[in-house]
Amino acid sequence: MKKMLEAQFPGIDVILDNYPPSLPKRLLSKVVPVFQFGVIGIMMAGEQ
Repeated sequence: MKKMLEAQFPGIDVILDNYPPSLPKRLLSKVVPVFQFGVIGIMMAGEQ
């Protein structure tokens, strides 16, 4: 893939890597699991 792109578009630098997600998506990926564990903890605790 890299060689094909470099052959078709000479002069460009092809870096095969995953495109990083935007800042809001990165923050959301950190907050959601914490929220999920909190909800599960509240559900498991019940009325205690």
